[in-house]
Order: sequence, then C-alpha cells, then structure tokens
Amino acid sequence: MSKISVYTMTTNSIVSEYTTIEGIKSALLFADEVVVLDGRSTDNTIDKIKEIDDDRIKIYTNRWLPSLGKAMWAINKSLALGRCTGDWCILMDADEVYHEKDVEAIKRLTGSVADNIIAIEFNTLHFYKDYKHLLNGCKDWKDLYTHKIYMVRNGLGIHHGAVGLDPDNHVDNDGQLIPLENRVMVDVCSYHYGHVRSAEKYVDKYNMIERAFHGDNHINKTVDNFEWVSEEKLTDFTGTHPAVMEDRIGSGTDHLEIMKLYDYYEGDADAKEGV
Repeated sequence: MSKISVYTMTTNSIVSEYTTIEGIKSALLFADEVVVLDGRSTDNTIDKIKEIDDDRIKIYTNRWLPSLGKAMWAINKSLALGRCTGDWCILMDADEVYHEKDVEAIKRLTGSVADNIIAIEFNTLHFYKDYKHLLNGCKDWKDLYTHKIYMVRNGLGIHHGAVGLDPDNHVDNDGQLIPLENRVMVDVCSYHYGHVRSAEKYVDKYNMIERAFHGDNHINKTVDNFEWVSEEKLTDFTGTHPAVMEDRIGSGTDHLEIMKLYDYYEGDADAKEGV
C-alpha cells in the first residue's frame, strides 16, 4: 500500500491563531507521516505539536526571513515537501484542517488514480469571520480559489514556486505548472480557517501578507479602519466541521480565549509576528 505524507509549515502559529494543532490531528487520521517545517517559532507552537505525542510527526527548522517576501513561502513549502518520504504528499497549510468524512477517500486515491496522474486537486472551503459563513461565491473577493492541487506524487521534482507564479503553486522540475492532463479533481475538501480570527490578528496577517507581496511601503490597515465583508455577500455554511475543531469553535474569535485553549499567554515569550 502506498505511503502518504502530509506536509505543513509553521511560524508562531499559536499566537497568530492558526489551526495548526487541529490540522495535524486531522492529518494523522490518514497520514503515515506529518512533516512540519518550522520557521523558528518563539511562541509555544512546537511545544503544542510535540504534546500530540505521535512518532509520525517529523519536525524540521528553517528560519523564516521576512526580507525574502513571498519567496519565503515557496522556500519553506518546498523544503517541507522535500522532507516527505511518502509515495504521495499532501499539502496542508497551517490554517487548514481535513474532515474525518474524507479520510477513506484520501486513502483510496493512492491506488485508484491513473498512472499518468501526478497531481490531485481538492475542493477548498474558506470560512470567514466566524464558523457559519463562507467566502465561497463572494464576487468581491479577489483571487478566491475553490480548488487547487493539494496532493502530488513524490520523487518527480515537484516543488513550490517559480518566477511570476504564486508560491502556493506546485510546479514541475522545469518550474512549469503541472499540465491539466496530469491532474484530476476529486471530491475531497480542505477546510480553510485562515479568515476566522480575532480582528487584531486578522489585521496583523493582512498587513504581513501585503508587505510580503507588495513591499514594506504598502499602506497598513489597523483594527480601527478594517471592516469585515458584509454577511449578505457570504454563503451560509450548512455542513459539519471536522471533529477536531470542536474546542476551537467553542473558543470563538476572542484572542484571549483562543490563547487559553493552547495554554499560551502573551507574556510567556517574546513572540514575533506569525506567518
């Protein structure tokens, strides 16, 4: 049976309110290993990952350098992918979680796709502001994707990032996008919670990404001038969340309540801005 690796990258995920812990727990339902590439977190991200206490979790480090801008995402994602030893490798960003209902489907994929398929696309559900609304279908949101490549065959030189491309893209050994004839779309979902945070941490993330992609002189938002997308432009979510999200959902979107969930308090360490 084919071996599955899941890979993710972290840097101060806890203090930045990412769902990294829940994501790793969800991946362990189907993965033979989970590779974590950490950018030298200064909060308790690594401590909480180690508390999961599973030998399938492999933690590596490569310092996060904000000066490299968006290239840093491609570098650390590629390094994480390169550490995978499975026959198939599945991307899971630090704010993504997989649902237990998809576990068996993911396991079956390794033996059911045609030999020419080297990349598999999953659906993406983008939760926004709370756990009851989705960005999916919101026409006002730029660059909103509803599916992308998450799963690739190992050993083919596939990596992240190339000149002129989003660092999230998987590219082949020549830096080219994987051809459509070598991909397949399947009915599996990634649950993306990166837009569900306290307003202050959401603004921090927004500013960090804007600086990385558009330069240090890009105008920063503040909590005072930030506005959420209005609910009438969102889609109501009528499904169920992954079971591992129960406690996180119960903590709501208040920063202090979220930190209590992970036993972290701002004075515990000199935590830097997360990524």
